[in-house]
Amino acid sequence: MTINKLVFATIAAGLWICSLSASPKIVAVGVITPVSAMIRAVGGDSVEVVTLVPPGSSPHVFEPSPAVIRRLSQAKLVVTISNLGILAAKPDQL
Repeated sequence: MTINKLVFATIAAGLWICSLSASPKIVAVGVITPVSAMIRAVGGDSVEVVTLVPPGSSPHVFEPSPAVIRRLSQAKLVVTISNLGILAAKPDQL
């Protein structure tokens, strides 16, 4: 239960920081589908969620196309899972 609260708090804090900009919707990238679902659950209608690795693809061998890289550069927040847990950061901080 504590991990769920930590995940929620991490994503919510990242979305809140990004909401300080004037843009109507925050573009957030979830690296895999379950992470994107968490972003949608936390951000609701105020966030446009993009999933980096398509469903059914392996994140270990995924190679992004130029279009995916372009979309990633438009994001205000990227959320991923690492060996340290949930990581929410601006794309240029990864």
